[in-house]
Amino acid sequence: MRYVVPTGAGRPPITVLTTGRPPAGAGPRRAAEIAQSRALLRDLVRTVLGPGAARRVIAPAGQRPHLPGTRCGLSLAHTDRHLAAAVWPAGPVGVDIQEPPARLDPRLVRRCCGRPAGEREFCAVWTVQEAYAKATGLGMRSAFWQLPVSPEGDRGELGEVRWARLAHPVAALAVAWTDRHGVDPGRDSPAGPARTSSPC
Repeated sequence: MRYVVPTGAGRPPITVLTTGRPPAGAGPRRAAEIAQSRALLRDLVRTVLGPGAARRVIAPAGQRPHLPGTRCGLSLAHTDRHLAAAVWPAGPVGVDIQEPPARLDPRLVRRCCGRPAGEREFCAVWTVQEAYAKATGLGMRSAFWQLPVSPEGDRGELGEVRWARLAHPVAALAVAWTDRHGVDPGRDSPAGPARTSSPC
């Protein structure tokens, strides 16, 4: 599925592409996962920015994908069954996708939602929080699970980061973006100063 997300007057939209994830194949699962994600991202960049830009995409394993020499923001997300990619020509972007889990850890739900919540509410909150972490480039250092996100509504703001939820048939899907490169976690993150520990 392809989504076009408006970002305000005078600015280009964000384009998001999702697809079902094929079996990992004969090679190691992680290698297949990386290859599938890179292929999806390059297909999207080719559509939005042209074949020349697609050839210049750098997407190393475990690192944020980027397009050297540009302001363009790129992001990837995956689950066991789906892949998602996002491109924004105007700046940093983050995307996240999550299917409702069969079983939830109540501690993780409270940590992210601030209260008990169902699986769909949890996914609606988690995807916005993780998209924020990707858009800011802070990842787990931002303590993103503490961000005050409501499970309701299609759009919102977290400091200087804007976010939108996108309708998907079976998964929660969210995208976040900011005009600023290199957001200061101590000053700008609604979750407070950066931390280095994982929530799980």
